[in-house]
Amino acid sequence: MGSFGNMLFILGLVDFSVVVIAVELHSKIKGNVESLLELTPWTWKHLNTSFKVDSPVTVDVSLTSHYRLTGKHLNKFLRLKKQRDCASILKAIPNTKGRNGVYTIYPDMKTKKLVYCDMTTDGGGWTVIQRRMDGSVDFYRSWQTYKAGFGKAQGEYWLGNDDIHLLTTRAKQELRVDLQKSSGDKAYAKYSTFSVGSESQKYKLTVGGYSGTAGNSLVYHNGMKFTTRDQDNDT
Repeated sequence: MGSFGNMLFILGLVDFSVVVIAVELHSKIKGNVESLLELTPWTWKHLNTSFKVDSPVTVDVSLTSHYRLTGKHLNKFLRLKKQRDCASILKAIPNTKGRNGVYTIYPDMKTKKLVYCDMTTDGGGWTVIQRRMDGSVDFYRSWQTYKAGFGKAQGEYWLGNDDIHLLTTRAKQELRVDLQKSSGDKAYAKYSTFSVGSESQKYKLTVGGYSGTAGNSLVYHNGMKFTTRDQDNDT
């Protein structure tokens, strides 16, 4: 597997079998829904709301809206406006709160990427950068594979170091690590500071401001460079 130092995100809990690593990205994106008139052929589920028409071609939906697009229509709706991360999606469309699943984001606002969004935990809006559940995906990979990312957002995956760098360097970010034993016991570690450097910096990890129940093992990897099976940057 890839790592910062000798190990990555193990947190000293070797008997934990399920690991989900997410980063909540706090972006200041205006929450107005644009070009809503394009959606008129779609099916809406009515849960009581009000619309404000600003002009003949633009409809501004209040963020207290109780209208909700369902199923495939929601994904079409999200594509009308590119969102950088899961927090941006949640802010733009508050009704995604509590609706965990695979969403499309644009880390560089150009290239789309499928990610799993945790819209429930700790307020929601978490962009999952690593998801490990059942061992179905091999994480013992090369530098180039970790750079681009691998796996599928529906299951186990690594988002990709380039995208993690893009998402964590534009503003102050948080990291949350959630773990669960096979017995069902859970623990988490949360860091108020989290960023990953560029490839030229060997994806150097910056992490700090721990809180949680899983232990502060990542503190020992602060400042470490990323290491893979074919590129050792531990020394």
